Amino acid sequence: MSKRRRRTEREKEPGPPAPAAVGWPPRIAQYLAWATIPVGLIAATLQPYDPDGPGCKDRTPPDETAHVLYVQHLLGEHTLPLLTSGGGNYEAHQPPLYYLTVAPAMALGQWLGRGSPVDHSGAPTPDVWLGRLWSVLIAAGVTFASYLLACAVFPQSRVLQLAAPLFVLLLPGHIINLAAVTNDGLAEFFCGLVIWQCVLLLRRPPTRARLIGIGVLIGAALLTKTSCLFLFPVAAAAVLLSASPWAPEPSSWRRCLAGLGLVVGPALLLWAPWIAHNLANYPGDPLVARTFTEVFGKDRWTPERFYAQGLSPLGYWRLVLTWTYLSFWGVFGSAMVFMSGGYYLGATLLSVVSLVGCLRGLARWWPADRETRCVWSLLALAVILVCLQFLSFNHTFFQAQARYLFPAIGPLACLFVAGLHLAGQRIAGAKGALWVQVLTGLAMVALLVAALVEVAARGPVSLPVWL
Repeated sequence: MSKRRRRTEREKEPGPPAPAAVGWPPRIAQYLAWATIPVGLIAATLQPYDPDGPGCKDRTPPDETAHVLYVQHLLGEHTLPLLTSGGGNYEAHQPPLYYLTVAPAMALGQWLGRGSPVDHSGAPTPDVWLGRLWSVLIAAGVTFASYLLACAVFPQSRVLQLAAPLFVLLLPGHIINLAAVTNDGLAEFFCGLVIWQCVLLLRRPPTRARLIGIGVLIGAALLTKTSCLFLFPVAAAAVLLSASPWAPEPSSWRRCLAGLGLVVGPALLLWAPWIAHNLANYPGDPLVARTFTEVFGKDRWTPERFYAQGLSPLGYWRLVLTWTYLSFWGVFGSAMVFMSGGYYLGATLLSVVSLVGCLRGLARWWPADRETRCVWSLLALAVILVCLQFLSFNHTFFQAQARYLFPAIGPLACLFVAGLHLAGQRIAGAKGALWVQVLTGLAMVALLVAALVEVAARGPVSLPVWL
């Protein structure tokens, strides 16, 4: 009997029962989500807002002033802003969902701050601080969504179920970025929920309600940020692997197409009004990509500008990857506030340990059961698609910031903690795997504290000599 036939027969044999459905999470998971709030509030309070304040140049969170302009236009004009040359608001092309949700908080801040003297220290004004508070609450949702995803990916490991959201909470380059007026957090929240539901499609038979729910969540994500388009192929892959002739319980292509329709239909229905708005205001440019390139590119660094300075294409992409890696762990302010070399060295040690474990896990991927292979393939697909979007963006503009990868923060967290687990397991079995997670958590607390201290500092910033 051939190896391929024996393998097929083993996969057809009834295995252990599927893990129980994820219900209400245990108290410790709720505490993890709540712990996001004080950490985020500290970051929201410490980060300056006024870039013209003493010592605040390049220390304001990335693009926050443009996001605030969007909300101020909503509150003042009661209309959506339009992306125009010289308007100063280069975020005006963004979908409106986040801005509509944060507007009440910022309106309250404007009312509370009326008549107050102008603060020239760079501290956030009441409206900006309350907008940041709303973003911090969303960040707590991102942590919780990461927990739900980890429960679906690691149904038999409570340690990994908690390690993944803890990574999301403690990663300085992530939590400090979300403690600002930005639509990144809400996009990450919806992306996390969509990917969680897609993994559940692989774990248990798909239902009409789940497929429609995924479509609604994708629509909400697209009304938050257009870069969430990668969710369509992720959801399509989940449907193909769970409700098609390729599924463990094969079904017809007709049923597969019906499932895809239940996902795509609600998403497009929710997204269609925004596309119509764009076509009415930017003829022939439904995603506002062409207009954005024309407006945003007037004063931004592009690859061609680096080439004109003598940098080779290889040097440019090496710069992009280096800067992006550093910002994953923490480059703050307007992507100009770097940490010390020792900070990044400690982060690199954690990265290497996880990478070694991931390579070990890659060798185990094919021998694993079909369901496990499908789950990890889906997470890898989400990460790959987000990375391709990021590389495409940097092919047009120099935007080497890891926050563009964070729509896949849930899958990235699962990959990171799984790598740590396998590396620790290789060293000292189950106890080694546990201790690696504990020590990594303590190291990340230290990194976060160091990052918050640097964020609180004021003064000129410049590229470190070692970079």
